Amino acid sequence: MLPAPIVTLLQLYPSIPDLLSILQRWSDRSADDAEQELKEHLASRIFFLLLSDIETAPNFTAACRRIESRLGLSANTAEQLTEELSIIASRLRTLSSVRASGLSDLPYTVRRKLLDRQAHRCVVCGWHFRNQALHNRQPQHASPTLDHIVPYRIGGDGLSNLRIICGLCNAVKGDRMHIGERGRVWSDNFIFLHNLKVVAFWAMVRDGRCEVGGCAATPEQTRLFVSRRLGKGQFVIDNCITRCELHASADVIDY
Repeated sequence: MLPAPIVTLLQLYPSIPDLLSILQRWSDRSADDAEQELKEHLASRIFFLLLSDIETAPNFTAACRRIESRLGLSANTAEQLTEELSIIASRLRTLSSVRASGLSDLPYTVRRKLLDRQAHRCVVCGWHFRNQALHNRQPQHASPTLDHIVPYRIGGDGLSNLRIICGLCNAVKGDRMHIGERGRVWSDNFIFLHNLKVVAFWAMVRDGRCEVGGCAATPEQTRLFVSRRLGKGQFVIDNCITRCELHASADVIDY
């Protein structure tokens, strides 16, 4: 079941281009950004469907044929995609006996390289790990933690997939790739009035920098905060904007 206003909007604007156009104008984002977010979300949902599909195939050849038939691919392309899916399926089956590495498991030189690359800040919110003042944070939320950009459970491995984020960001993200994983329907995932930190985290992930004017300060340079675009309305993803310390407003989310 969808809320009545959403049903009405779908009736008024039944096509994806119409809905994307409204989203782009309302949230002050480029059409390309809005379209790319939608494509990534849909591709991720298809990925999990394909992953479930090959799990029931009796062998690799049968799985290849399923993928080839469902997606209309050439035999070679279907084989490549099936091999990639099979690697992730195998990892999921053995995940209970394989532990993802934590920050303390990395060699000192690798930890130092990652921290230096990020200027000793969380790569999402800009929290400085050398900051002695906790403000409103718990100690575990101020500490550096290892994050797999692509979750370890679905194939995220290797040094290029590693980054260091604060404990708070890691607690909010968990093993998700994007906010769409929090629920079945995309629009349902945008209202988190019970947990504004979730809103702030995914807004910072989306923006990656200060979005005020031509500032573009990154988390490697400053802490980032999230506020409502016009200082009013609900704290939902598309009504939020990421700001640096210099441009932080009075209504930023306590993060």
